[in-house]
Amino acid sequence: MVGLANLFGLERKEGSTLNVVGIVLLGVSMLMFAAAAANAVSGESLRPFLVPGAPGFVAGVLLVSLFRISDTVRPVNGLFMLGAVWFVAIFFGTTPYLLSGFSFPDAVFESTSGFTTCGATVWDGSAELSAGILLWRSLTQWIGGIAIILIFLFIMPLIGFGGRTMFGNEIHGSGSPNFTARMKDAGKQFVVIYAGLTTVMLAIMLALGNDAMDSLCITLSTVSTGGFLNSGGSMQGCRMVVKWVVVVFMFLGGTNFYLHYKAVTAKDPRTYFKNTEFRTMFLWFGFLVCFILYLLYDAGVDPSGKGSFVENFTDVSFNVVSMATSTGYGSSDYTTWTHGAVVLLFVAVFVGSSAGSTGGGVKISRIIIVATYVRNGLRKLVHPHGVFDVKYSGSSLDEGTVNATVTIFIMFMVTAVVGTMVVMLHGIPINEAITTTVACLADTGPATGSFGPLSGYGGAPASLKFFYSLLMWVGRLEVMAAIALLTPGFWKELITRGR
Repeated sequence: MVGLANLFGLERKEGSTLNVVGIVLLGVSMLMFAAAAANAVSGESLRPFLVPGAPGFVAGVLLVSLFRISDTVRPVNGLFMLGAVWFVAIFFGTTPYLLSGFSFPDAVFESTSGFTTCGATVWDGSAELSAGILLWRSLTQWIGGIAIILIFLFIMPLIGFGGRTMFGNEIHGSGSPNFTARMKDAGKQFVVIYAGLTTVMLAIMLALGNDAMDSLCITLSTVSTGGFLNSGGSMQGCRMVVKWVVVVFMFLGGTNFYLHYKAVTAKDPRTYFKNTEFRTMFLWFGFLVCFILYLLYDAGVDPSGKGSFVENFTDVSFNVVSMATSTGYGSSDYTTWTHGAVVLLFVAVFVGSSAGSTGGGVKISRIIIVATYVRNGLRKLVHPHGVFDVKYSGSSLDEGTVNATVTIFIMFMVTAVVGTMVVMLHGIPINEAITTTVACLADTGPATGSFGPLSGYGGAPASLKFFYSLLMWVGRLEVMAAIALLTPGFWKELITRGR
C-alpha cells in the first residue's frame, strides 16, 4: 500500500480516521467478493456484490495508501474514528441488500443488525434469499465480532470507556510505556484465536454431517454471538448434539477474549476459573437454567414439546446461553413459557456476558462493580468513618474507573426507559416495547410477541426500524460513547481541534 503512494511520488499524510475507514472499506469489499463467489457457485447474479465491492476496494486501497495512522490520537479523534468505522461499515453494507430488492429501511436495519452482531432481522424465512445474501448476512456478523473486540481493546481505553482495566497487569503493566506495543501484539493474537474458534467449530459442524453452507453461516454467526441463520425458524429442528456444539461456542464467544489469550499463551485452562467475571458468568448461567427449569416444571410447561427431561434441559440451556450472550438463536418458542421464565431471560439479556467479548448487554464485570459500589454505600451509612474500596478480581479500582462504570450502567438504564417510551409512541404494547428495546440495545435481537424468536421485525413501521437500528448502534458503542458522539459539544471540539 505504501508503495502505491511512492509510485506516484506522494507522501503518506497523517489521517488516522481516513486510514481506518480505508481498512474498513477493504475488509467489507473482500467480504462482498466472497458473497459474490457464493452467488457464482449457485448461478445467481453477482451484481449486488460487485457493483459496490469493486469501487469500495479501490477507494480502500487509495485511502490506506495515501494516509497513515497518527503517532498520537486524541480522545476526540478516537471517538470520531469509532463513529466513522460503524457508519461506513453499516451504510456501505446496505448496498447488497438494496440491490437484492430490500427496501431502504429494511436494508439499513439488516446491515446494522449484522455489523453490530444484534441478530434482529426483517426476514422471516418466507421469501427466498440468494446464497450470496445468506452468506453476506453471516459474514457481516463475523467481521463485526472481531471489530468489537479490537475496538474494545484499542479505541475504548483511548477515549476513557473501559478496556485497559479489564486486561490486568500482564499486558499493560503499571503505567508501562510499552502498553500500546503489547496491546497490538495481543490484538494479533486475538484475531488468531477468533479465527481458530471459527475453524474448529466449522470442522465440528461439517463432521456432524450438516450442510456446508448452513454450517458456515451458523459458525460465523455463533462465534460472533450474532444470531443470523439461513432459515426463519431459528434452530428449532436441529439435532441435540448440534445444539450443544452451538451452546459451547456461544459461551466461548461471550467470554472475555483476553482469557482465551491467557489460556492459550499460558497453556493453562485453569486460567478461566481464576477470573472473577468468568466464574460469576458460569454460575449465573447455571442458576438461570436450573431456576427456569423449576418454574417450567412447576407450571407443567414442556419447553421442548417432547416430554423428555434431557430435551427440556437442552432447550432451556440453549435459550439461556443464547439470550445471555446476545446471540439470539432460539431452539424453541420461549414466548410460550411462564411469565417468570421470560422475565428471567430478559434480565439475562440486560446483564449480558463478559467484557472484552462479542456479547452485548451491560456486562457482568460492570454488574459486579456496581453491586460492590452499592454495597459499600450501604456500609458507609453504618460506618460513616470507614474506608471501603471497590475491588475487582482482588485489585482496588481507582475512583475514575468506578465512576465511569456506574455512569455507563445508569445511562444504559435511562436509554432503555427512554427507548421504551419512544417505541410505545408507535403503538407497540408495553411488554413488546420493553423487550424489543432491551433486545436491540443489548444487541440480542429476538424479543416477545410479534417480535419473538420464531418471527422477526419485518412488520415494524419504517420509522421504528430506523429507531431500532439506532438502539443497536448505541448499544454496541457502549451507550456513553454513542451519546457523546451525538452531543453538539463533541462536534464543536472536533472542529476546533481540526482547525
